[in-house]
Amino acid sequence: MKSKRQNYDSVQSLIIATAARLFTERGADGASLNDIAKAADIAKGTLYYYYPAKDELIADTARTHGDWMGDTLLAWAETLQRDTDAHKAMKSLLHELLWDEMHAKLHVVLVSHAAIAGGELSGLMDAMRKKWALMLEVGSLKLQSNDARTIRARSGAFFSMLIGYMAKAEITDADIDEFIEIFLSR
Repeated sequence: MKSKRQNYDSVQSLIIATAARLFTERGADGASLNDIAKAADIAKGTLYYYYPAKDELIADTARTHGDWMGDTLLAWAETLQRDTDAHKAMKSLLHELLWDEMHAKLHVVLVSHAAIAGGELSGLMDAMRKKWALMLEVGSLKLQSNDARTIRARSGAFFSMLIGYMAKAEITDADIDEFIEIFLSR
């Protein structure tokens, strides 16, 4: 029988992936460290070795999610050409950010938990949002249009709007078109 650990680079990445899945199903407060250890099929002591406090696991889960968001934004920016239409560029980005239901739900859970819990997680999420906004601005520099200026001016608001769409049960192309229309409206 193949161990769950063989699908991950490390025990720590197994723990984070399991926590992310449980957080999306139950919320950050709804999944205990014991629940995560059991779902990951590891001893409680092993989990506590890596994460003696749940807040540390939530923060590492947020960092891992933040890396995914950053990688997605970077890959998007690298695909843009000078003649790329801003609407088309935004649509491709939104498809990438919204296609994975688990990441979308995890984002909503982490932002919500940060808003409620405050502290280190709130600061971490805010710092990541600023980094993502900067990456969106850099990508928009490749676009030659008035819409590119709008994207740069509203890059911070983009991620606030995104949370609402990530919280939807199902995203359609019409939802994505609506997002773009609202976001780029003058």
